[in-house]
Amino acid sequence: MTPPKRSLLRLDVKDLGAGRSTPTRAPGPGRRALAHRFLRRRVLGHFGLASVAAGVALAAYALINAPSASTSEPFDAAQRAVAVVPSPSPTPRPDPAADATATVLASLDLRAHHGAPLGDDSTAAAPVRDSSPAESEPAAAESKAAAEPKAAVDADYAWVTATVKKRDTLSRIFERHGLRINDAYAVVELDAAAPLRSIRPGQKIQLAMDDRGGGALAALRYGLGEFTTLHIAAEDDRFTAEVITRTPEIRLRGAKAVIQTSLLRAAKRAGIEFETIYDLAQLFDWQIDFAREIQRGDQFAVIFEERYVDGEKVGNGDIIAAELIASGRRLRAVRHVDEHGRRAYYAPNGDGIERSFLRSPVKFGRVTSNFTHKRFHPILKKWRAHRGVDYGVAHGTEVRSTGDGVVTLAGNRTGYGKTVTVRHGAKYTTLYAHLRGFATGIKTGARVKQGDVIGYVGSTGWATGAHLHYEFRVGGVHRNPLTVELPSSDPIAERYKPAFLTRADAWVAKLAHIGSPLAQLDIAH
Repeated sequence: MTPPKRSLLRLDVKDLGAGRSTPTRAPGPGRRALAHRFLRRRVLGHFGLASVAAGVALAAYALINAPSASTSEPFDAAQRAVAVVPSPSPTPRPDPAADATATVLASLDLRAHHGAPLGDDSTAAAPVRDSSPAESEPAAAESKAAAEPKAAVDADYAWVTATVKKRDTLSRIFERHGLRINDAYAVVELDAAAPLRSIRPGQKIQLAMDDRGGGALAALRYGLGEFTTLHIAAEDDRFTAEVITRTPEIRLRGAKAVIQTSLLRAAKRAGIEFETIYDLAQLFDWQIDFAREIQRGDQFAVIFEERYVDGEKVGNGDIIAAELIASGRRLRAVRHVDEHGRRAYYAPNGDGIERSFLRSPVKFGRVTSNFTHKRFHPILKKWRAHRGVDYGVAHGTEVRSTGDGVVTLAGNRTGYGKTVTVRHGAKYTTLYAHLRGFATGIKTGARVKQGDVIGYVGSTGWATGAHLHYEFRVGGVHRNPLTVELPSSDPIAERYKPAFLTRADAWVAKLAHIGSPLAQLDIAH
């Protein structure tokens, strides 16, 4: 038998549509049309019956093969809500400015300034790890081993982690995880457990149920800080609470790198995390303009702390010593900690490295116009003096006050657009122009400190694009902000100087030997 050219289903759908669209004034159907109509009804009828029969058969099969209630495993709401997870280890707190600054650092690519094709940033030395304390000074006490919690608290429980939800209380959390509500009431009555009375959404609480069942609480852990935990344990018919503070183990690490494309890329190649390279940039922020003075072939070396808890790294600590070679200058800084735990950095000879003014009002940016006595103005179309420096940075970039002072203007000035001027004592004045807007609290008469955000980069006034115009005046006279001699901070106190000079010489020697066989020795000795 010759197969039909189209399936019956396709034929029926098409012809049924054609039948519905047939005009009513058309002549009556002939014999062939009646035969087709009969065929359609018969085929579709059989097709519909077959579908119903198939559905019934599938339902019957499912009922026959379904597991009985007596053989299925119990699964209640408590099991559904509880997930067994390992105890989390502490994690370092992120720097609030890290995300934005990382983007700026990554964009500060030397290829944009020097034009020549560059190779990858290379490490001049492999990182050096050490498990010894950093220095023989008061801060060395931080490297002591952490106190261990009670044995009862660290028993081999099956811990579960509860996430605090909106409008949660400890009793609601206990109820949700199948624990007795009375235990929650007893726990919050403990004096040391007061923080559990003000829990916030998103926080984590670790719970352990008593093996004997009944929903009794065996133990609870609640983080109070990066290295501080509230431990609650059931002992006989009562609960005990203890706050455990674990001091991380301090290890030292040294790394050195040569800059070929950007500071951030060189740091990554050396295995240095962003927080540390950001601290390095902040350390030399008074002495160098990272937007202008970093060049291909510059290099840096750094010795810094790493924090470990139970053998696992939980973050980085302070920079102990650092060296930056940029634009032919060698800059060094060594940490000093006094008997009160106050930290400061000085040059190896004891001189202060901080300045009364930051070298640049933006953390990272590109100088687009220098200080000059004759420049063709892009809007006025004539030659005139440019008594400041222009930084080409993204719209909305934070602008910092380069020194402590008092705001003498926060408003509009012809040509400058939105402008902030700050008086620093009787001698110095700084100006920040073409701003998009002012930071909260910035108004005439407001006091600001060095590094405070005073506004945001814009293109107001006579500007062809987003940039910051920065001026520096000494005694009312404009000076080049990039070259003016800035007053420095005080040197280290005389009573600390002899011991500091001895330590500084040792750290400088260790910086020089990072990556060499000597660096494989104990870096802290």
